[in-house]
Amino acid sequence: MGKYAKLTSAVLFIVYILITFYFTNISIEVFEISGLNEFLKELHAIFDDISNKMLIAILSAIATFIIIISFLVQFIIAKFLLMIFFPNIKSDLSLILAPKIFIAINNILFIQIGEIYNSSFYTFTAFIGSFLILFLFQYNVRNWKASILFATPFIADPLFSLVTI
Repeated sequence: MGKYAKLTSAVLFIVYILITFYFTNISIEVFEISGLNEFLKELHAIFDDISNKMLIAILSAIATFIIIISFLVQFIIAKFLLMIFFPNIKSDLSLILAPKIFIAINNILFIQIGEIYNSSFYTFTAFIGSFLILFLFQYNVRNWKASILFATPFIADPLFSLVTI
């Protein structure tokens, strides 16, 4: 961990929040355009005085908030597991955020350029991102057991989603 680890983590966290908001925003717009999201139509019927773009922005903000809280819970669980089993190994938030941002940017490109609208595909890319977290953490700490333990909450989330699809 470098001299500016906290600053790097803070900047990456802000970038992750913005990219997550953008990804959820275009995801909701794509589902609304393709006619796959009846929920948005029902909400628009209830809140008829709110414009469609504003409703999408509100839903994107709510979804982003939930995603960020879920991410922070995973990070807290991972740090807790490290603290219990490997107290001498320290983790850095940037080790998780870098792969998450990379996968989010790829997902945005897949939606915008590739026009891929399959939720299973994006769950699979999240699974790949969790393994990127594992390998990046392993590269930095040089301990496979600690790396696997640390990456477990991040691997479990998309794995559970893949199993339930």
